[in-house]
Amino acid sequence: MTTASGVANTTTPLAVLSWNATTSLTVARQGTTIKEGTYSIQLSGIGTLSQTLSQPSGISAKSSYLAGWVKGPSSGNFQWIVTDGTNTYASSVFTTASTDWEYQYLQFTTVSSATNIIANFVTATSDTWYADSLALIPAGTIAFSSDFSDRVQRSAVGFYNDWSGTDSGTNDLITDSDVGVTGSFILNDRMYVAKAWSIHRFSYTQSFPLVDIKRVKNTVGTKSPRSIKNIDTPDGEVVIFLGSDKRL
Repeated sequence: MTTASGVANTTTPLAVLSWNATTSLTVARQGTTIKEGTYSIQLSGIGTLSQTLSQPSGISAKSSYLAGWVKGPSSGNFQWIVTDGTNTYASSVFTTASTDWEYQYLQFTTVSSATNIIANFVTATSDTWYADSLALIPAGTIAFSSDFSDRVQRSAVGFYNDWSGTDSGTNDLITDSDVGVTGSFILNDRMYVAKAWSIHRFSYTQSFPLVDIKRVKNTVGTKSPRSIKNIDTPDGEVVIFLGSDKRL
């Protein structure tokens, strides 16, 4: 919803496409405060940002999610709401734990006769909000975790036990049908984080974005973190582990 057409990738700095906002909201495209991609949507005030999807055959009568990244004030309130012309589906009112990005979702099932589905992002605290990678997703096509098992927490620069200092924070590795971080290792001064079926490389940039994360393996990972070992070979250092496919 925001990655395809919701936030225009044009030279017009404030272009936000395909969204409707109540008059109480000020809406703009944002190119500095982002979670993924190039732009996010910035909202100021209390109100509703909505988008209508016509002929939603892919999710009609199917368990689905309205989900996305949200950044707002500490202890701010917001909500997801979906309407299908017959019913209204509303999440609980989320309260932000901090001013960092957080991933929240609403699970719902529309009626089979739905011809239009309206997705709503409702802000209930008057402040500046940001939304990124908002999406309507059929259940089973992407993994969702509410217990932070996909989350990597980083300490402050230079301090392994300082979790609130400069550049501390979190990164969430949301991957299709692959839930839970299982291990990590250092190779050639780069940190790698493993999941059961993927491996992700973390690079500290000292600029923006602060951490550059690349998925370097899409079908290889491990469920056995104790098997991860750094080995010196004549050709240099390598890492070995027991893969989820039971191969080294």
